[in-house]
Parts: sequence; C-alpha cells; structure tokens
Amino acid sequence: MEKLTSKHFILLILSITIVSIIMYSSIFIDLGGRVTFIFTIIASIILILFSLTILNICSKHNNFDFKQICLNILGNKLGKFYIFLFSLTLILSTVESLAIPNSVIHENIFLETPIWYGILLFTITGYFISKKDLNSIVSVTSISMFFILISLFLIAVLSNQHKDFSNLLPINFTLNKENSLCLISQIGSLSSFVILLPIINLVEDKNNLKSSILKGLIIAFIIVIFFIIGIIATFGPIRGGNTLYPIFSQCQMISYGGFIENGSILLLIFFILSWLCKYMICLYSLTLLFNVKDKNTFVIFISILNYFLALIIGNNVFFTLNFIKYYQYLLFVIFFAIPLIIYILYHFKLRNTKVK
Repeated sequence: MEKLTSKHFILLILSITIVSIIMYSSIFIDLGGRVTFIFTIIASIILILFSLTILNICSKHNNFDFKQICLNILGNKLGKFYIFLFSLTLILSTVESLAIPNSVIHENIFLETPIWYGILLFTITGYFISKKDLNSIVSVTSISMFFILISLFLIAVLSNQHKDFSNLLPINFTLNKENSLCLISQIGSLSSFVILLPIINLVEDKNNLKSSILKGLIIAFIIVIFFIIGIIATFGPIRGGNTLYPIFSQCQMISYGGFIENGSILLLIFFILSWLCKYMICLYSLTLLFNVKDKNTFVIFISILNYFLALIIGNNVFFTLNFIKYYQYLLFVIFFAIPLIIYILYHFKLRNTKVK
C-alpha cells in the first residue's frame, strides 16, 4: 500500500520548486535588473499566502480532492476542460524537465554530443522510476534531496569569494511594465508546487499538512532568494540578465586550493537529480488526474510524447529560451490564478450552502 506523510511533502516541494528559477534566473534578472531579488521576496510572500488560503479552505471543508473541487465549482464540462489544461501544463513541465537540463549540458559541457542522446537517456531513466508506485518515487526523491541540498550548500559557500554585493546597489524600486512582468513570471515559476495538488489527498496525516507545506515552501523560497542575490552579486544585473544559465557560469568560476578546479560537478548533481524528481512527480500527478489503470502503458506513451517535444524545444537554444519565458506566464494562469479563484469560490459556495 502506498503511504505518503506530510513530512514527505517538504522534500517533494523542495525538489520541484527551486530548480527552475535557479537554472534560468537570467530571464527574471533581464526584466527586474538588480532589484529582481525584491520581486522574488514579494512572489514568495504571495505564494505563501496563496498556499495558506488553499490549505485553510481544504481543512475547513475537509476536502483535499483537487479534481472534485474543480468539478464542483466549474461544472462537469468546464471542470474537465480546466483539468485537461492543467494536465497539458503538467506535460509541458515534464518536457521542461527533459529539455532544460540537456540544453544546459549540451551548451556548456558536451558540445559534440547530440542533444537527442541526452534526452533519450533522461527519458529512459524517468520511465523506469515513474512506472513504479508512489513509495518508490518518494524514496528516490528523499535520497536525491540529500545530495541536492549538499551540492547547493557547497556551491553557495565556494562561490562566495566571487560575489560583490555592491552590484545590488543602488536599489531603485519602481513598478513599471518590466518589473511587473518579472513579478508575474516569478510567481508562475515558484507556483510549480501546485503540481502536488492532485497528490495532496493521499496524505495520511492531514492535520500536520499545513505546517509541513509551509516549512517546505519557506525553505525553498529562502534558497531561491539566496541564489538570485548570489547571481546578481557575481555578475551584476546586466551580465546576469544576458548570460545563458548564469549559475553554470558561476560554478565554473569556483576554485579552491588547487583541489577544486570548478564546481560544474556540483551543479550537475543539483540539476540532474532535481529535474528527474520533478519529472517523476509530474507524471505521477498525471496518472491521478486521468485515473490511469494501466500505468505502464500510460507512462510509455507520455515518455515517447515528451521525448519528441523535448527534442523540438531543446534542440535550439533560442527556441528554448523563448519557450521558458512564455511558459512562466502560462504557469501563472494555470497554476496560480485559476486555482486561487476556484478554491475561493468553493469556500463561499459551501459557506452559503451551510447558512441556508
């Protein structure tokens, strides 16, 4: 029997929330400049309030079933249409999990290795783990997070000598079009934890769920804010906004006592394991939304689809960057705005029903 506790959610949140915004932070810095980290803080606060709103509504009405709540508020046809859009966004998240890491590897390390080879390797690995039960996915995620957090800690410590925090000054905070887009896109990126909404109903100890999710989000957001500040401090707002995958360039600058030449291996550990975990969790959420009976066949079909989509998106770096830019706005709508509206309407609908 598959078991999921609230404490597992801390690891699941960390595994899917931090990797995207850290890996392609340049698209946010390009919009927000040196004050990007302020918008990261604002986005983090908004999403903590967002998660509290959803969890309080679920707890108050004793219903954590995401699919049922959507159908209850939107009706059968519109509800199924939104669940379909949500599922398509999950598929795009799995495609992102294949395309981005292989784009990073191809552009920065193995230039001669064709990208289709890396994507195929990721797809096969993801398939063999994703076809297992939830316990296997949670176990892999738990082990992976140990190495992910260690690698992030070492990157943060070893890259500190290259940071010039005067690059964060002066702080001229104004809310113009670019800054607004920076905030919206970061909300979209950080709202990736909504991927877990279809899974949340499986948690056994729901009484502790709120505190566990808050802990996971707070830890994730602190890590993200720290690394955004680190990128700006290392490269400045202009170079940081124009460098392809700036954290990779930051890791290549790392050297320590003639023993460590660069920190690329640390970054590889971080993003390969993180993207793999995100890929597995997205696939599992998809199986729940579609009520999949034959999981193996479903995972094979999605894996083949993901492979070809990732090949199209990741084969050209400029197309990849354009994809991830607009993808953040899609996440803002599908993962943040619409769920917030649905859960608020659900609360008022049940409250009015009880009053009558």
